Amino acid sequence: MDDICHSAATRGGADVSDAAMSHAVELFLKEMAYRLCDGFAVNTGYFTAMPVIRGVFLNPNETFDPQRHTLQFHFAQGELMRREIESVEVEIMGVAETGLTIGQVEDMKSRTVNDRLTPGFNLRVTGTKLRVVGDKPGVGIFFRETATNTATKVDEGDIVINNPSELMII
Repeated sequence: MDDICHSAATRGGADVSDAAMSHAVELFLKEMAYRLCDGFAVNTGYFTAMPVIRGVFLNPNETFDPQRHTLQFHFAQGELMRREIESVEVEIMGVAETGLTIGQVEDMKSRTVNDRLTPGFNLRVTGTKLRVVGDKPGVGIFFRETATNTATKVDEGDIVINNPSELMII
């Protein structure tokens, strides 16, 4: 945030210092977070944000249960940002060298994303360049115990979907 405020102050057009702008943006973002946490959607013109609850509710009177439901915030570009696209000049510099990217890990039992894993239930991983190919000892999917740094390799037969953009592990 400080880099953007400094850029705005030095490039011109800002009538306040980068420190003052940074402070104002910090206050704005805190208020936006409060409103989102209170259940309101936010529309800045540049983006919209809204709270989303995921999970299955068994009846209309059921309360939120963090074991079965998740709260997320979804962001999408707004009209002002879409208008900015018209002024963007794209120059292709070549093919970027990229490795695999894990976008999200979903526990299929609890339906939580990038959070907890339920032992004995399916795990869905989405991203890019995920396909497991090869038989060298370091190739595969591993679970690492953070306390002991012990790695356990997932058996090849437990990988039921092995695509470049999706893995499903039993």
